[in-house]
Amino acid sequence: QKDRTASDPLLHTMLGTTQLGWLKSRIDDAKTAGARWLFLISTISFEDVRLKPGSVDAVFTDPPYFNNVQYAELIDFCYAWLHLLLGADVADFRVESTRNMGELTGNKTLGRGLTHFTQGLSRVFTAASRALKPGAPFVFTYHHNEVSAYVPIVVSILDAGLDCTATLPAPAEMSASLHINGTGSSVMDSVIICRKTKTPDAEQRVGESSLRSWLKRDMARLLEGGIKCSKGDLMCLGTGHLARVATRRLRPGWDTHADIESRIARARVELESLLRRCSLARVVEGFCAESSGAARTPAHELAQARIFD
Repeated sequence: QKDRTASDPLLHTMLGTTQLGWLKSRIDDAKTAGARWLFLISTISFEDVRLKPGSVDAVFTDPPYFNNVQYAELIDFCYAWLHLLLGADVADFRVESTRNMGELTGNKTLGRGLTHFTQGLSRVFTAASRALKPGAPFVFTYHHNEVSAYVPIVVSILDAGLDCTATLPAPAEMSASLHINGTGSSVMDSVIICRKTKTPDAEQRVGESSLRSWLKRDMARLLEGGIKCSKGDLMCLGTGHLARVATRRLRPGWDTHADIESRIARARVELESLLRRCSLARVVEGFCAESSGAARTPAHELAQARIFD
C-alpha cells in the first residue's frame, strides 16, 4: 500500500507535524537500510485483531483501571471539536460521541460492574496470550484504591494461561491531577509482568515478612529516584504483589470453563485470604510510622538508621 504518512489528515491530527516528520524519517531510514518492518495501527479491541498464534514477541498495554476514569466521557470534551473539524473528511470522526457499548470500564450509571469488566479484560488477555510466542512477556500497568478491583486482574491472567512472574513499582501520575488531587490516591502503578509458561514456579511460605520485604525493596528503588511512597502508594503496590501471588496459588486446577461468577468468587476469596495472612494494612501502617519518625530524625542519625535500606 502506498505510503500515506505525509498526506493523511488523521495522522496529522494524531501526531502533529513534528512527530509525524520524526516517524516518517524513521520509516525512511529503515527502508534505506533494507529493514522489513511489520506494524499495525488499529482502533479496534485486541480481541478482534486476527493475529497468527505464537507470532508476537511481546505485548505491552495499559488497560482501564476498572472505574477510576471514564475515558470516553472525558475525551468527548476534546472530540466535540475534532468531530466538527474532521467529521466531513474522516470516517472515524463522523460519530457524535466516542461512547460505545464495547467500553471496558466500570460505570455505575450504565450498569457495568465488576463482572462486565472481568469478562472483557479476560477476553482481551486471552487473545493477547494466544498471539504470544512461548515465554514471551505480557506486561501491563495497574493500580486502584479498592482491593476488589484487583480480582478481574487475577481472573484474566489465569484465564489467559499466563504466569505472573514479577510486579515492579513505577510512578504513574502527578499528585496534582484533577481526578485524584486531595483524595489520598496512589500515584504509583504496579507494572505486572506475565509470561506464557507451562510450569510456573509455586509461591512458597508467603506471609507478612514476605510482603514487608517486597515493599521495602520497592521503597528503596523509588527513593533512589527521589520518590517517597505515600500510604496510598504502598497499599496499591502491596495489593499488586498479592495479586501476583494469588494467580500462582490459583493456577493449579483453575477452570476457565467455570461460570464467570464462580471464577470471580474464587479469586476474591484467595486475594482476601492473602490480605489477612500478609497483614497488608499493618505492614503499610508500620512503614508510615517509620517514615514519620525518619522525618523527625536529624540527618546524621537517619544515615545510621537506614530506614529505607
